[in-house]
Amino acid sequence: MFEPRQEISFSEALLAPDSLDAFIAWREEIWDLHPVVVWDRSFLLPTPVITESGKLVSSDVYNKRTGTGFVSPPRMGKTSCLLSMVESIREAFPATAVLFMEAYLSSNPTENAFYADMLKGAKFPLRHGRTGAERREQAKDLYLALGKDGDNRRVVLFVDEAQNWGECEWTWLKAVQTHLWRNGIALVVISFGQPQLIERRNSLIQTGRRDLTDRFLRRLRAFRAIRTLSDAEAIFKLFDETRFPESTGVSYSEFFFPQAFRAGWRFKHESKLALQAFIGNGPKEKINIGMEWMALAIKHFLTEFTDCDSAGWKGTVEQWQEAVASSDWFDNDDIDDEKDLL
Repeated sequence: MFEPRQEISFSEALLAPDSLDAFIAWREEIWDLHPVVVWDRSFLLPTPVITESGKLVSSDVYNKRTGTGFVSPPRMGKTSCLLSMVESIREAFPATAVLFMEAYLSSNPTENAFYADMLKGAKFPLRHGRTGAERREQAKDLYLALGKDGDNRRVVLFVDEAQNWGECEWTWLKAVQTHLWRNGIALVVISFGQPQLIERRNSLIQTGRRDLTDRFLRRLRAFRAIRTLSDAEAIFKLFDETRFPESTGVSYSEFFFPQAFRAGWRFKHESKLALQAFIGNGPKEKINIGMEWMALAIKHFLTEFTDCDSAGWKGTVEQWQEAVASSDWFDNDDIDDEKDLL
């Protein structure tokens, strides 16, 4: 699921030409390889929310907490954050097994299917004909072996779409976690879900299953969208600082608008117009822009208006309105990150 970033097919030691004509020709040769043009799931910028969330998860993993979670509506950048966290935890804790599984919604969940998903998340080859109890013992043994393989005796499990699980699935996960704990291994569960995860947690509490919520869902953190100008500025500034190819020193901003960049324009300064294009005319009490829509608007702006580049150029209201329209954005107020930090 997690594919490495595409390697460029030319030497990164190659310096970008100084003259404009040569620069444009050089850019054309590598245009299709630029991360903004490709913009697939392997392209991740260290946005403030990703950095902040990563620090929280690193602390949870380091302290071997049993579980924590993040909640956000769709299109807020949750999946990108999850991918980033998986890779950063693997780098920060190289001796720790870091696994991923997706929670599937089922009207009739079974032990067999649940533990099969756990095993597949650990890339364990499945054999047909196993009972639910046999799958459970396989999962216990595999996760125990993974925990003992490192020198810090922990396993980290990321769960996506966790709102799809009910009492049965969390109970089955508890069985594995308890087995590891009895053998001196910590299973740290990091859950990502939509706002319905809060409802699931409350339902478990009402039915007397605090043993599950206290383990896995005691702390649910709201995954922040872009809500202020400073949020947008922090993201746009990354395009002025991030380089491609790395050794050339050419920032993302300069790559697409070399004349404007060399004359002092910076993409950070476009953040105000971009935000205004999203929220429309006049004040709005609550701004809630998901990273997916902002990313699509940014890609459109950087790739579609390069012919406008000139010394002294800057984006226009009309250009940002077009870019936002291309993202197919709609407002989503399903969760308030100030109110629902739980």
